[in-house]
Order: sequence, then C-alpha cells, then structure tokens
Amino acid sequence: MIDNKVPVLIVGTESPAYNALEIAQSLDVLVLGFLTTKEEEVNKEINDILIVAALESDDANTLLQDESSKVVIAEEDMSLRQERIEQIDGKGAEIVNLFHETCTISSFSKLGRGILMNAGSYIQPNVLLGSFNLIGSQVSIGTGSVIGDYCTIQDGVKIGKEVAIEDEVFIGIGAVIHPKVALGKGAMIAAGSVVMQDVQPGTSVFGNPAKEV
Repeated sequence: MIDNKVPVLIVGTESPAYNALEIAQSLDVLVLGFLTTKEEEVNKEINDILIVAALESDDANTLLQDESSKVVIAEEDMSLRQERIEQIDGKGAEIVNLFHETCTISSFSKLGRGILMNAGSYIQPNVLLGSFNLIGSQVSIGTGSVIGDYCTIQDGVKIGKEVAIEDEVFIGIGAVIHPKVALGKGAMIAAGSVVMQDVQPGTSVFGNPAKEV
C-alpha cells in the first residue's frame, strides 16, 4: 500500500483509471494527475484533478522525471499497457503497486511491480504474481499459484491452488480456474467459464467445462 501523501500519477483512462483514482483517494494519496496519449480525451472525462497531460508533453516529462513521484498503471488493454510502460519506464518516477485497502495479501507471496488490484481481492500464501497485472474486485488467487506479466483478471475470478498462468492471459468476469491447471501465454478465458484442463498459448476457451472456441 502506498504511504499517505505520496504524489501519484495515474497513467490511463476509462474505468481502470477511475478505479485507481478511487483507491488512491481512499488511501489519502495525493493524485497529481492523469497521463495519457491524447490530452483532450482525458479532459473530457476527468476535470477534478491537478494536472492532465499527454505522455509526450513537457508537463508529463517534468512529472515523470521527478524521483519522488510514483506511477500507477491503469490501462485495460494489455498491448496499450505495455506501450505505456515503455514510454515511461526509466524516466525517474517509480512504477508502483496500488491495492484497495480491503485487499488481502498473505504471507510468503511475492509480487512484481505495476499491479493494480481492486476491492476485496485475496492472494493466498506462496503466490508468485508478476508485474503490470490488472486485477479486478473479489478475485481469489489460490496457494502456490504462479502468474506472469501483463495479465488481466476481471472481477469475481476464482483461481485454484498451484495454477500456472503465463504472460498476457485474459480471464473474464466470474471465471473459475481449477487447481493445477496451466494457461499458456496469451490465452483468453471467457466470462463465466470453468476451466478444468490446460489451455494452450493463444487459445480462447468458453463454457462449463471450458472448451476451445
């Protein structure tokens, strides 16, 4: 959890950015502004923050080069998330995790950076959670599971024990992943699916039990 009054920049728009703003405000974090590709798009959506700037602008560069600033990544699209990180990484500001105050992270779990986790989500013990993952509300990640980078796990997902999830996997709302299942890189799990067997890289599955689309 970010300490009170740490200056935070939220990179992104639409619902993930609003969620990040809500979490930051609940933690009494000082939100400096939103950074996005097109400044005018953000101005239409958000008008109650200090600074809104395009990533390529002078304002954004000034903020990102301040080592006291922290950056929260709130882009839903995985490829866009990667693009944003490439634009800002190494400029000075630190990319940090942002967790809702109602999240639970058990002991002996290891987390990367740039993770955004919403209300009520629960990481059980001995989980390895990679970087730049977007995790919805009321998500449960079982003991001993390993999750790669740039994954999107939507609201209400239940992940069993010792599940192996590679990079860039998308898991839709309310899906259930049975214990010891492996999800290959870029796999897409449709909302409400119950996954009982391994899913190959780049494969989309749907249903109960989940089958390849």
